[in-house]
Amino acid sequence: GKSNFGTKTASMIRRKKYSGKLLKVDFESGFSIKLTPDHKLVDGNSLLWKEAKDFREKDFVFAPLKLPSNNNKIYMLDIIPDNWIVCLDKEEKENLKSSILLKYSKLSEFNDRFKVDSNYISGGKQFKIKIFKEILSDLGIYNEWKTKPLKYGRAKAGERLKIAEISPELAYFTGFVLGDGHIKTDKKHSHIQITQSTKNDAQIKRLHEYFNRISFNSLNEYKRSSHSIIRGKEVNSEHKILYSGSNLISYLVSYFVENKLNNLLQLSDENVKAFIAGCLDSDGCISTKSYFKKNKKYSITHSEFLLSNDEETNKNFMLALRRIDCYSRLISKKPICIVRTSGSLDVLNLLGAVKDFSVKYKIIPFRKNLISSSSSKMPADIVSLLCQKIVSLSNTQELNDKGVSSVIYEYINKKRQPSREQMVKINQKLPLPKEISQEISNFVKRDYFIDRILRIKEENYSGYVYDLFVPETHNFIAEGVVVHNCIDELEKMD
Repeated sequence: GKSNFGTKTASMIRRKKYSGKLLKVDFESGFSIKLTPDHKLVDGNSLLWKEAKDFREKDFVFAPLKLPSNNNKIYMLDIIPDNWIVCLDKEEKENLKSSILLKYSKLSEFNDRFKVDSNYISGGKQFKIKIFKEILSDLGIYNEWKTKPLKYGRAKAGERLKIAEISPELAYFTGFVLGDGHIKTDKKHSHIQITQSTKNDAQIKRLHEYFNRISFNSLNEYKRSSHSIIRGKEVNSEHKILYSGSNLISYLVSYFVENKLNNLLQLSDENVKAFIAGCLDSDGCISTKSYFKKNKKYSITHSEFLLSNDEETNKNFMLALRRIDCYSRLISKKPICIVRTSGSLDVLNLLGAVKDFSVKYKIIPFRKNLISSSSSKMPADIVSLLCQKIVSLSNTQELNDKGVSSVIYEYINKKRQPSREQMVKINQKLPLPKEISQEISNFVKRDYFIDRILRIKEENYSGYVYDLFVPETHNFIAEGVVVHNCIDELEKMD
């Protein structure tokens, strides 16, 4: 019953010529995937592999909810471009020289090996990053040096930060720039800018505080007033413009916010939390709405992020949310894209993740009556079998007394899609044997969800299709769902 999503590297990629139909499958979560008709996905009700052509609209497909954790550190030296320079001071050059002389009998021997002159170690010349990394690896000291906050520059003047790796403060700042800022870069200079209403005093303070933990320089600011007429009324507003001319910080922020957030999932869990907190404090909101159902008052808390109008960017952000066990949906209202989370547990997980960093963090009441959301639906065939077992082990009177009888029979007859909340309730209320109680506990774990198919479109295609082979697991995650690799199928075609 327990699924386990880890990270494996694909050991083979196969490119094949293909002419025929491709299926484009659009999911309720906002993701979509293109597959050949015989490519397999996991059916969301039976949890069995099924070919794409056998799925229909409104069917469910199995998808991982909580994506694998990652606690890798990202060091600046690993991601700074090869053509930048590292500006070593006298002491650093002396340290490097000592390491060189442990391996090379004379400096001239080292200079010949790397085709550099004596000015690089004994004078004022500075190494390009590419050759510097080669030297450190050659001397076996790369791992030691990458942890030092070195001075890096694009061409001449370098800058030393207080950190040598991506830190939560830098990740928060990066998320904030994605939400409410922008970066301009030309051949020599960079300018990073964030605009905030003067009312957002807490955010402005937090940005200054975090910037000071990253940099020896302060974040600059100036005030700007604007006057506008909205619906015939004059509106005056005051903003603060926060800015920095740091090439290094601009590059590090760009590394994560540009390229459609494709590098975002490299961040460690702690940095993902801080990044999401920055997005929330700049361009996110948490709101609670109340409604009545059968004279009972319910309230729903949901979060919304308006970060970008680019779908790919939003999908990568949604995958980052899945790292913190938070399911969200992409709502496209052209030209705006909204990433919305409405499941109670999803919002609680989001708030739990950002609370150490966010100024917009609020405590929301945890309700006993959890309203089930898309992320809490369960596989109907599996739950039907579980409920049949429960009925065979309980007497009718007991099921009626505990008030679970009607739900159990609805699940047995697949009258409605089961939810985790209801199954937890059934498990708590009935005195079930340990084995079946454990089986239910395994199935209600939030490591998967079932994504509903909204549309399936056929399109004609002629060109190449690609396949990955992932050893041991034989499946991988694509567009948020679990996909079978069919290189083993392709082998038969050769």
